[in-house]
Amino acid sequence: MKCKHCGSNLTIDARYCAYCGNENPYFKKHREEMQEYHDEYVDTKEEVLQDTRKFKHVTIKTTIIAILVAFNLIVIVLELNVYEIEKWVDSMYVSAHKTELLEQLDELEAAEAFEDIDYMYSEYSLYRYDEFDSYSELFSATSSYYWVYDGLIGWEQSLEYVEKYDYDVNDYVESLASNISYLAKYGIQDDYDDPAAFSDVHMDSINKMKENVMVLIKQNFDLEEDIITNFWDLSNLEREVALSEGVKMNEE
Repeated sequence: MKCKHCGSNLTIDARYCAYCGNENPYFKKHREEMQEYHDEYVDTKEEVLQDTRKFKHVTIKTTIIAILVAFNLIVIVLELNVYEIEKWVDSMYVSAHKTELLEQLDELEAAEAFEDIDYMYSEYSLYRYDEFDSYSELFSATSSYYWVYDGLIGWEQSLEYVEKYDYDVNDYVESLASNISYLAKYGIQDDYDDPAAFSDVHMDSINKMKENVMVLIKQNFDLEEDIITNFWDLSNLEREVALSEGVKMNEE
């Protein structure tokens, strides 16, 4: 670029000519353009930074929401399938320890640990496995036995509640008689039943449970001798009436 006054060479950012000292007319325009460019650059940079911050903020929120939604979905799926998961875990354990479980059941039955048998039956859902079909009648009996035995062990406490809170003793008797009725039906083989479930060993165990129940019944109820002798052959209603009358006689 030449100085319009003396023709000397000028740079665009020189405000005055170095030879003649006159002002460079292009300098001012150049400075204005550079300032305008700088202002545009600053504005554009700020907009980009603001957009970036907004994007990052939205991205973070979106990511957090997505993670929470995914987590909730996983929790919902697990809750909906918790039974299936537990069943799968149990099945894996039972499949790997069938022989041990069968041996343990035999040991518990020999020791007359009927409540422990009921616990194993429920804990591992042994009714699902064919290998344990021969224990089906025993399992059913131990389940009923647990409720009957527990009710009779706590019978004195039940009577204390009757007296303390003026409850109807017949409600307790009805509940007890109902549980006894379930135990009473076990050990009776039908034509379609699996003979292995009614082996001598299992029948002895079921009869032992009934004997244990009768010991507690005689301790807690005043029953006639013929009622005691034929107790398990009575109808459900006859047993309930006998127990109800036995309680009344004890209270007199």
